[in-house]
Amino acid sequence: FSNDDGWVESSVKISLPKSKVKHTSEDAAPKFEVHGVYHRRLAPLIRAAAQDTRFAEQYHWMPHQQYWLPRSLRRGLAQGKPRALRIVTDIFNSNAMLREHEKIREQPRNPADGDDIEYAIFSMLLWSDNTHLTQFGSASLWPIYLYLGNLSKYIRGMPTEFAAHHLAYIPGLPDTLQDFYTDVYGVPPSKDVLTFCKRELMRQIWLWLMDTEFMDAYEHGMLVTCGDGVVRRLFPRIFSYSADYPEKILLTALKPQSIHPCPRCLVTDAHLCDAGTPEDAERRAEKRIDSPHLRRCIARARKLIFKKGRSVKSKSVGELLDAESLNPIEQSAFSTRLACHGINFYDLFVPDLMHEFELGVWKGTFTHLLRLLAAQGEAVVQEFDQRQVHLHMISSSMRALPTFGRDKIRKFWKNVSARKQLAARDYEDFLIVMLPVFEGLMPAHDDQTVADMLFELANWHALAKLRLHTKLTVDIFRMATGHMTASMRHFAATTCEEWETHELPKEVNARVRREEKQHKETNRKCKVTYFNVLNTYKFHSLPDYPDSIEATGTLDNGNTQVGELEHRHVKRFYARTNKIGFSMQIARHQRRAALMRALRQSDDYVPRRERLRQDRPEADNRPDSPLPPTDPLTHYAISNTSRLSLQLRNWVSKNASDPAVEDFIPLLRVHLLTRMLDLSTCVNDDDTFSDKQLDGIELQNDRIYRHKVLHLNYTTYDMRRDQDIIKPGCHPDIMLLSSEIDSKQGPFVYARVLDIFHANVRYRGPGSSQWTREWHRIDFLWVRWYSICNGNTDLFQSRSLPRLRFVEAHNPSVAPFGFVNPADIPRSSFILPAFHYGTTNGLLDHSKLARCTSDNDEDYNLYYICIFVDRDMYMRYLGGGVGHRATWEDTRRGHDIDNCEGLVDEDAGEGEVTDEDVDDEDGLEPCDDEMVDPVEESIDGDAFEVGEDEGDEYEVDPDDCDEPEDDTEFAEAGEYEDDEDYYPNLVFAAEGYAPL
Repeated sequence: FSNDDGWVESSVKISLPKSKVKHTSEDAAPKFEVHGVYHRRLAPLIRAAAQDTRFAEQYHWMPHQQYWLPRSLRRGLAQGKPRALRIVTDIFNSNAMLREHEKIREQPRNPADGDDIEYAIFSMLLWSDNTHLTQFGSASLWPIYLYLGNLSKYIRGMPTEFAAHHLAYIPGLPDTLQDFYTDVYGVPPSKDVLTFCKRELMRQIWLWLMDTEFMDAYEHGMLVTCGDGVVRRLFPRIFSYSADYPEKILLTALKPQSIHPCPRCLVTDAHLCDAGTPEDAERRAEKRIDSPHLRRCIARARKLIFKKGRSVKSKSVGELLDAESLNPIEQSAFSTRLACHGINFYDLFVPDLMHEFELGVWKGTFTHLLRLLAAQGEAVVQEFDQRQVHLHMISSSMRALPTFGRDKIRKFWKNVSARKQLAARDYEDFLIVMLPVFEGLMPAHDDQTVADMLFELANWHALAKLRLHTKLTVDIFRMATGHMTASMRHFAATTCEEWETHELPKEVNARVRREEKQHKETNRKCKVTYFNVLNTYKFHSLPDYPDSIEATGTLDNGNTQVGELEHRHVKRFYARTNKIGFSMQIARHQRRAALMRALRQSDDYVPRRERLRQDRPEADNRPDSPLPPTDPLTHYAISNTSRLSLQLRNWVSKNASDPAVEDFIPLLRVHLLTRMLDLSTCVNDDDTFSDKQLDGIELQNDRIYRHKVLHLNYTTYDMRRDQDIIKPGCHPDIMLLSSEIDSKQGPFVYARVLDIFHANVRYRGPGSSQWTREWHRIDFLWVRWYSICNGNTDLFQSRSLPRLRFVEAHNPSVAPFGFVNPADIPRSSFILPAFHYGTTNGLLDHSKLARCTSDNDEDYNLYYICIFVDRDMYMRYLGGGVGHRATWEDTRRGHDIDNCEGLVDEDAGEGEVTDEDVDDEDGLEPCDDEMVDPVEESIDGDAFEVGEDEGDEYEVDPDDCDEPEDDTEFAEAGEYEDDEDYYPNLVFAAEGYAPL
C-alpha cells in the first residue's frame, strides 16, 4: 500500500448560530473545531484502487450493453431480424454509466495524451451508516465506504474479498461542544442548534473529502497505470449513495416528519398512501431539483440566522424553505462540488430495499397482522406460533429446525410472535413462508384479503431481489408494484377498519421505556393502534424501484445490506483495540487485513487449517463424513463410499410389513433397465418390459449402498452456479421436469426423497451389448410421489401457490413410490404443509420408511410449493430466466438434462447469434454463488454484449433490439395494453418465453 492513500486525521470547523444574536457575517460567528475526523484522500485512493492487481482482470472499464436472444425467437434469424432483450445486471451496463461514458467521449481529448490512452470511468458507489460496535455500551462508528462499480457486484459484495474501501470515519458531536457554546453564548445549545451542527459537520466533512485534487480529476481525469498494465485516463463519477432514511434526510437537509418527506420528489405527506396509482405517477414527476433558485433561498435563510439572529425554526426562515421542507444548511457538499457539472445530487440517493421494504413496509405489515391475530384471541396467536415452529420440523425425527439451501431459509425462533432479536433476513424468511402459516387464522372474508396481500408482497419482493433484469421483467415489476400497493390499500380499507387492534406486549414495553427516558408519566395499558404503513415515505418509495433499475442497475447494487455486511469487519476489529481512540486503530487493522488478503492470493501459502484438512483420512473411511468440494461442472455428487450396504432381499424381507417396500424390487428393476438401455427416463414413461428383459438385470452381490446426502449443482437464472443439498428427512423434496407438456399439471412433478442409493449393475438380457454386460455404478433415489391438486399454471392470476398431496397408496392406477435418476433433477423444492387443511393417515398405512417419527404416522392433506424461496426458483415459475435452458417443448421432445442444468441444444451454433462458452474448469470454486462474473459466464450464446470498444464479433443492429433509438434507455412501460390480465401469461407466454 502507498502512503499517499493512507489514513490522516483532520479537523473541521462549524459555525454556531444563536437566536437573537446578530453577526456581521457567517464567517464572524463563533466556530467550533471538531477533531478526530479520520479519512483518506479520494484522488490517491482512486489511483490505488485502479492499480490493485487483485482484481485487474475483473474490472469493467468500458460500459456496455448486454442482450439476450431467447431460443424461442432464434428460428427467425434466417428469415428476418430477431428481437433481442436488453439485460441489466450491474452498474457497468446501466443507463447512467453509459450516458456518462458518452459525455466523456464527446469531450475533447487532452492534447498530451497519445492515441493509446484509454478514457474510462471510475465508478464510485458510496455507503454510510452509523453502527454500534458492541451489544452493550455506547461505542459506535460512523464509516463511509467506497465501492468500485467497475468491479462485479458478485465480488464487491463479498466482505472476505476486502473490496470495500474505507473512506472516512465520521465523528459525532463531542460533549465539549455544549460547554463551548455555553461559554460563548451563556446558555446551552437547543435541540435545533445541535441538529443544525450535526448537519453542518457532515457537510464540512464531504467538502473536505471532495477536495481540489479530486475535483480536478473529476473534470479532466487522471492518468493511471492500472493493474492490468494499461494506461488510462480515469474520470471519477459518483453513481449512487446508499443510506437509510434518517441519513438521507441528513445529507439532503430535509426536515424529518415534514410535509414533503421524500428526498427524490415533492409529494406531500397527505398523498403518500396513493403510491402506485396513476395520480401518484403524475405527482411523482415533480422531482426535487438542485436549482439556482433553491440555492439562493438557502443562502438567504442562512443570512437570516447569522446576520439577523433568527431562530433555525423561525417563521421567516420557514417561509423560504418550507415549500420543499428543507433545513437552512448551506448548499449541500454534493451541490457545491457537482452542480456546476450538471449533477442533480438528489438523484444520487438510490432506493434501499432492506430498510424501506424488509424493515419498513413488510415489518410494519407483519406487526399489524400479529395485532389482528391478537384481536382474534390468545388461542389464535398460539396456533400461529405453533405453525411457525412446526414449519421447520416437518419430516424431522428430532426437534431441530432445518433450513432450505445454504442460506435461503434460516432457523425460526419458536415464539415468532414475540419478534425478539430479529434481523432483516428473518423478516425476509417470514414473508417467504407466511402464506400457509396465516391461512385460516382469520374469518373467511378477511382471510382471502390477507392471502392476496401476502402473495402480492412476496411476489413484489421476489422481483425486487432479482440480480438480473430484462426489459420484460422491469415491465412486470412495474405492474406488480401497482397490484401490490392496491392490495395493501384494500387490506387497510377493509380488514383493518373492521377490527380494533391494540399494542402488542413488545410495543407496550418499548413505549414505556421511551416515556421513562423522557421523564413522562408511564401507562402500561395497551393502547389502540392503527395500520399506518401506507402513510410513510417507505411505502411511497416503492414505485421508484423499477426506474432505479433502469438507471443504475439492479437493486442489490445500492442496497444497504452490502454496507451492513462490511460492518462486520469494523466490529471485529474493534475487539482488537484498546477501546480508547479506537477509530484510527480500526483503520489500521482494516488496512492490514486487506494487505494480508492480497498477499494470500499472490503466494502459495496454505493456512494451517487447510493443511490439517488435507492430511485427514479419506472420506471413504467414515460413513458419515461430509462430501468433499464438488466439481461445478458435474450436475450432482454422491459419496463414493460403499460402507453402508444393504443386502437387497434381506432388507425387503425385513421390512415386508411396511407398505413403502411393496413392489420395491420390480420398480427398481424397471428403473435400472431403463437406465442401462439408455431409454427415456421421463417420470411419466409408461414403457413396459418383458420378464426376460427384467430378469437380465443383475446387482453385484445383490446389494445396494445407502448415502446420506446428495449435492445438486445447477445454473441459475442470472448465469451463476449454485448448489442444492438433498438429504432424506431434512431437505427431501425435489422437482423434475414433466414429460406431459399438454397437461394442465404444470411443467414440473414433485417427489419426496426417502433414500439415496447406488448399485453396481449389469444387464445380460435380450438386446444387451458389450457395454451393458459390464458392471456399472448407477445412482438412484427412492422417492414418494406427490400429485398436483390445483394444476395452477396461472398461479399469478389466482394469487395462490400450487398445491400438492401425496399419491394415495391404495390407488392401483398410480404408483405412490418410485425411483429417480439424480441427473434428471433440475432443483430441490421447498414444499410447505397446508396447516389449515389438517392431517390424515388415510393416504398410507403405518410406515417407518416413508415417514419420520415426528410425523406421528400422518401426512398433511395438502402441501404448498413455495415458489418464492429464492430468486432462481421464482424465475422457474415466472419464466424468462436467462440462465435457464429447459422448456416444456424440450421436455416433450425428450431431451436430457445437461450438467449445467436445463436441456442440451443440439442445434447450437448453426446460424445462431452465440457467445463464446467460457465455463473453463479451473476458473470456478464449487458451489460459490459469489465467484463468477455473470457477464463472463454466458450459457452457449444465450447472452451477448454490445459496447463501444468491445470489437465487432457480435454486431447488433439497434433496430433488432428491444430498445429505443438512443440505445441507452429502456422502452416505456405499458407496451402490453391489457393490464386487467395478470402479467406472466400476458408477457412471457405471449412472447414465447415459457415458464422453466
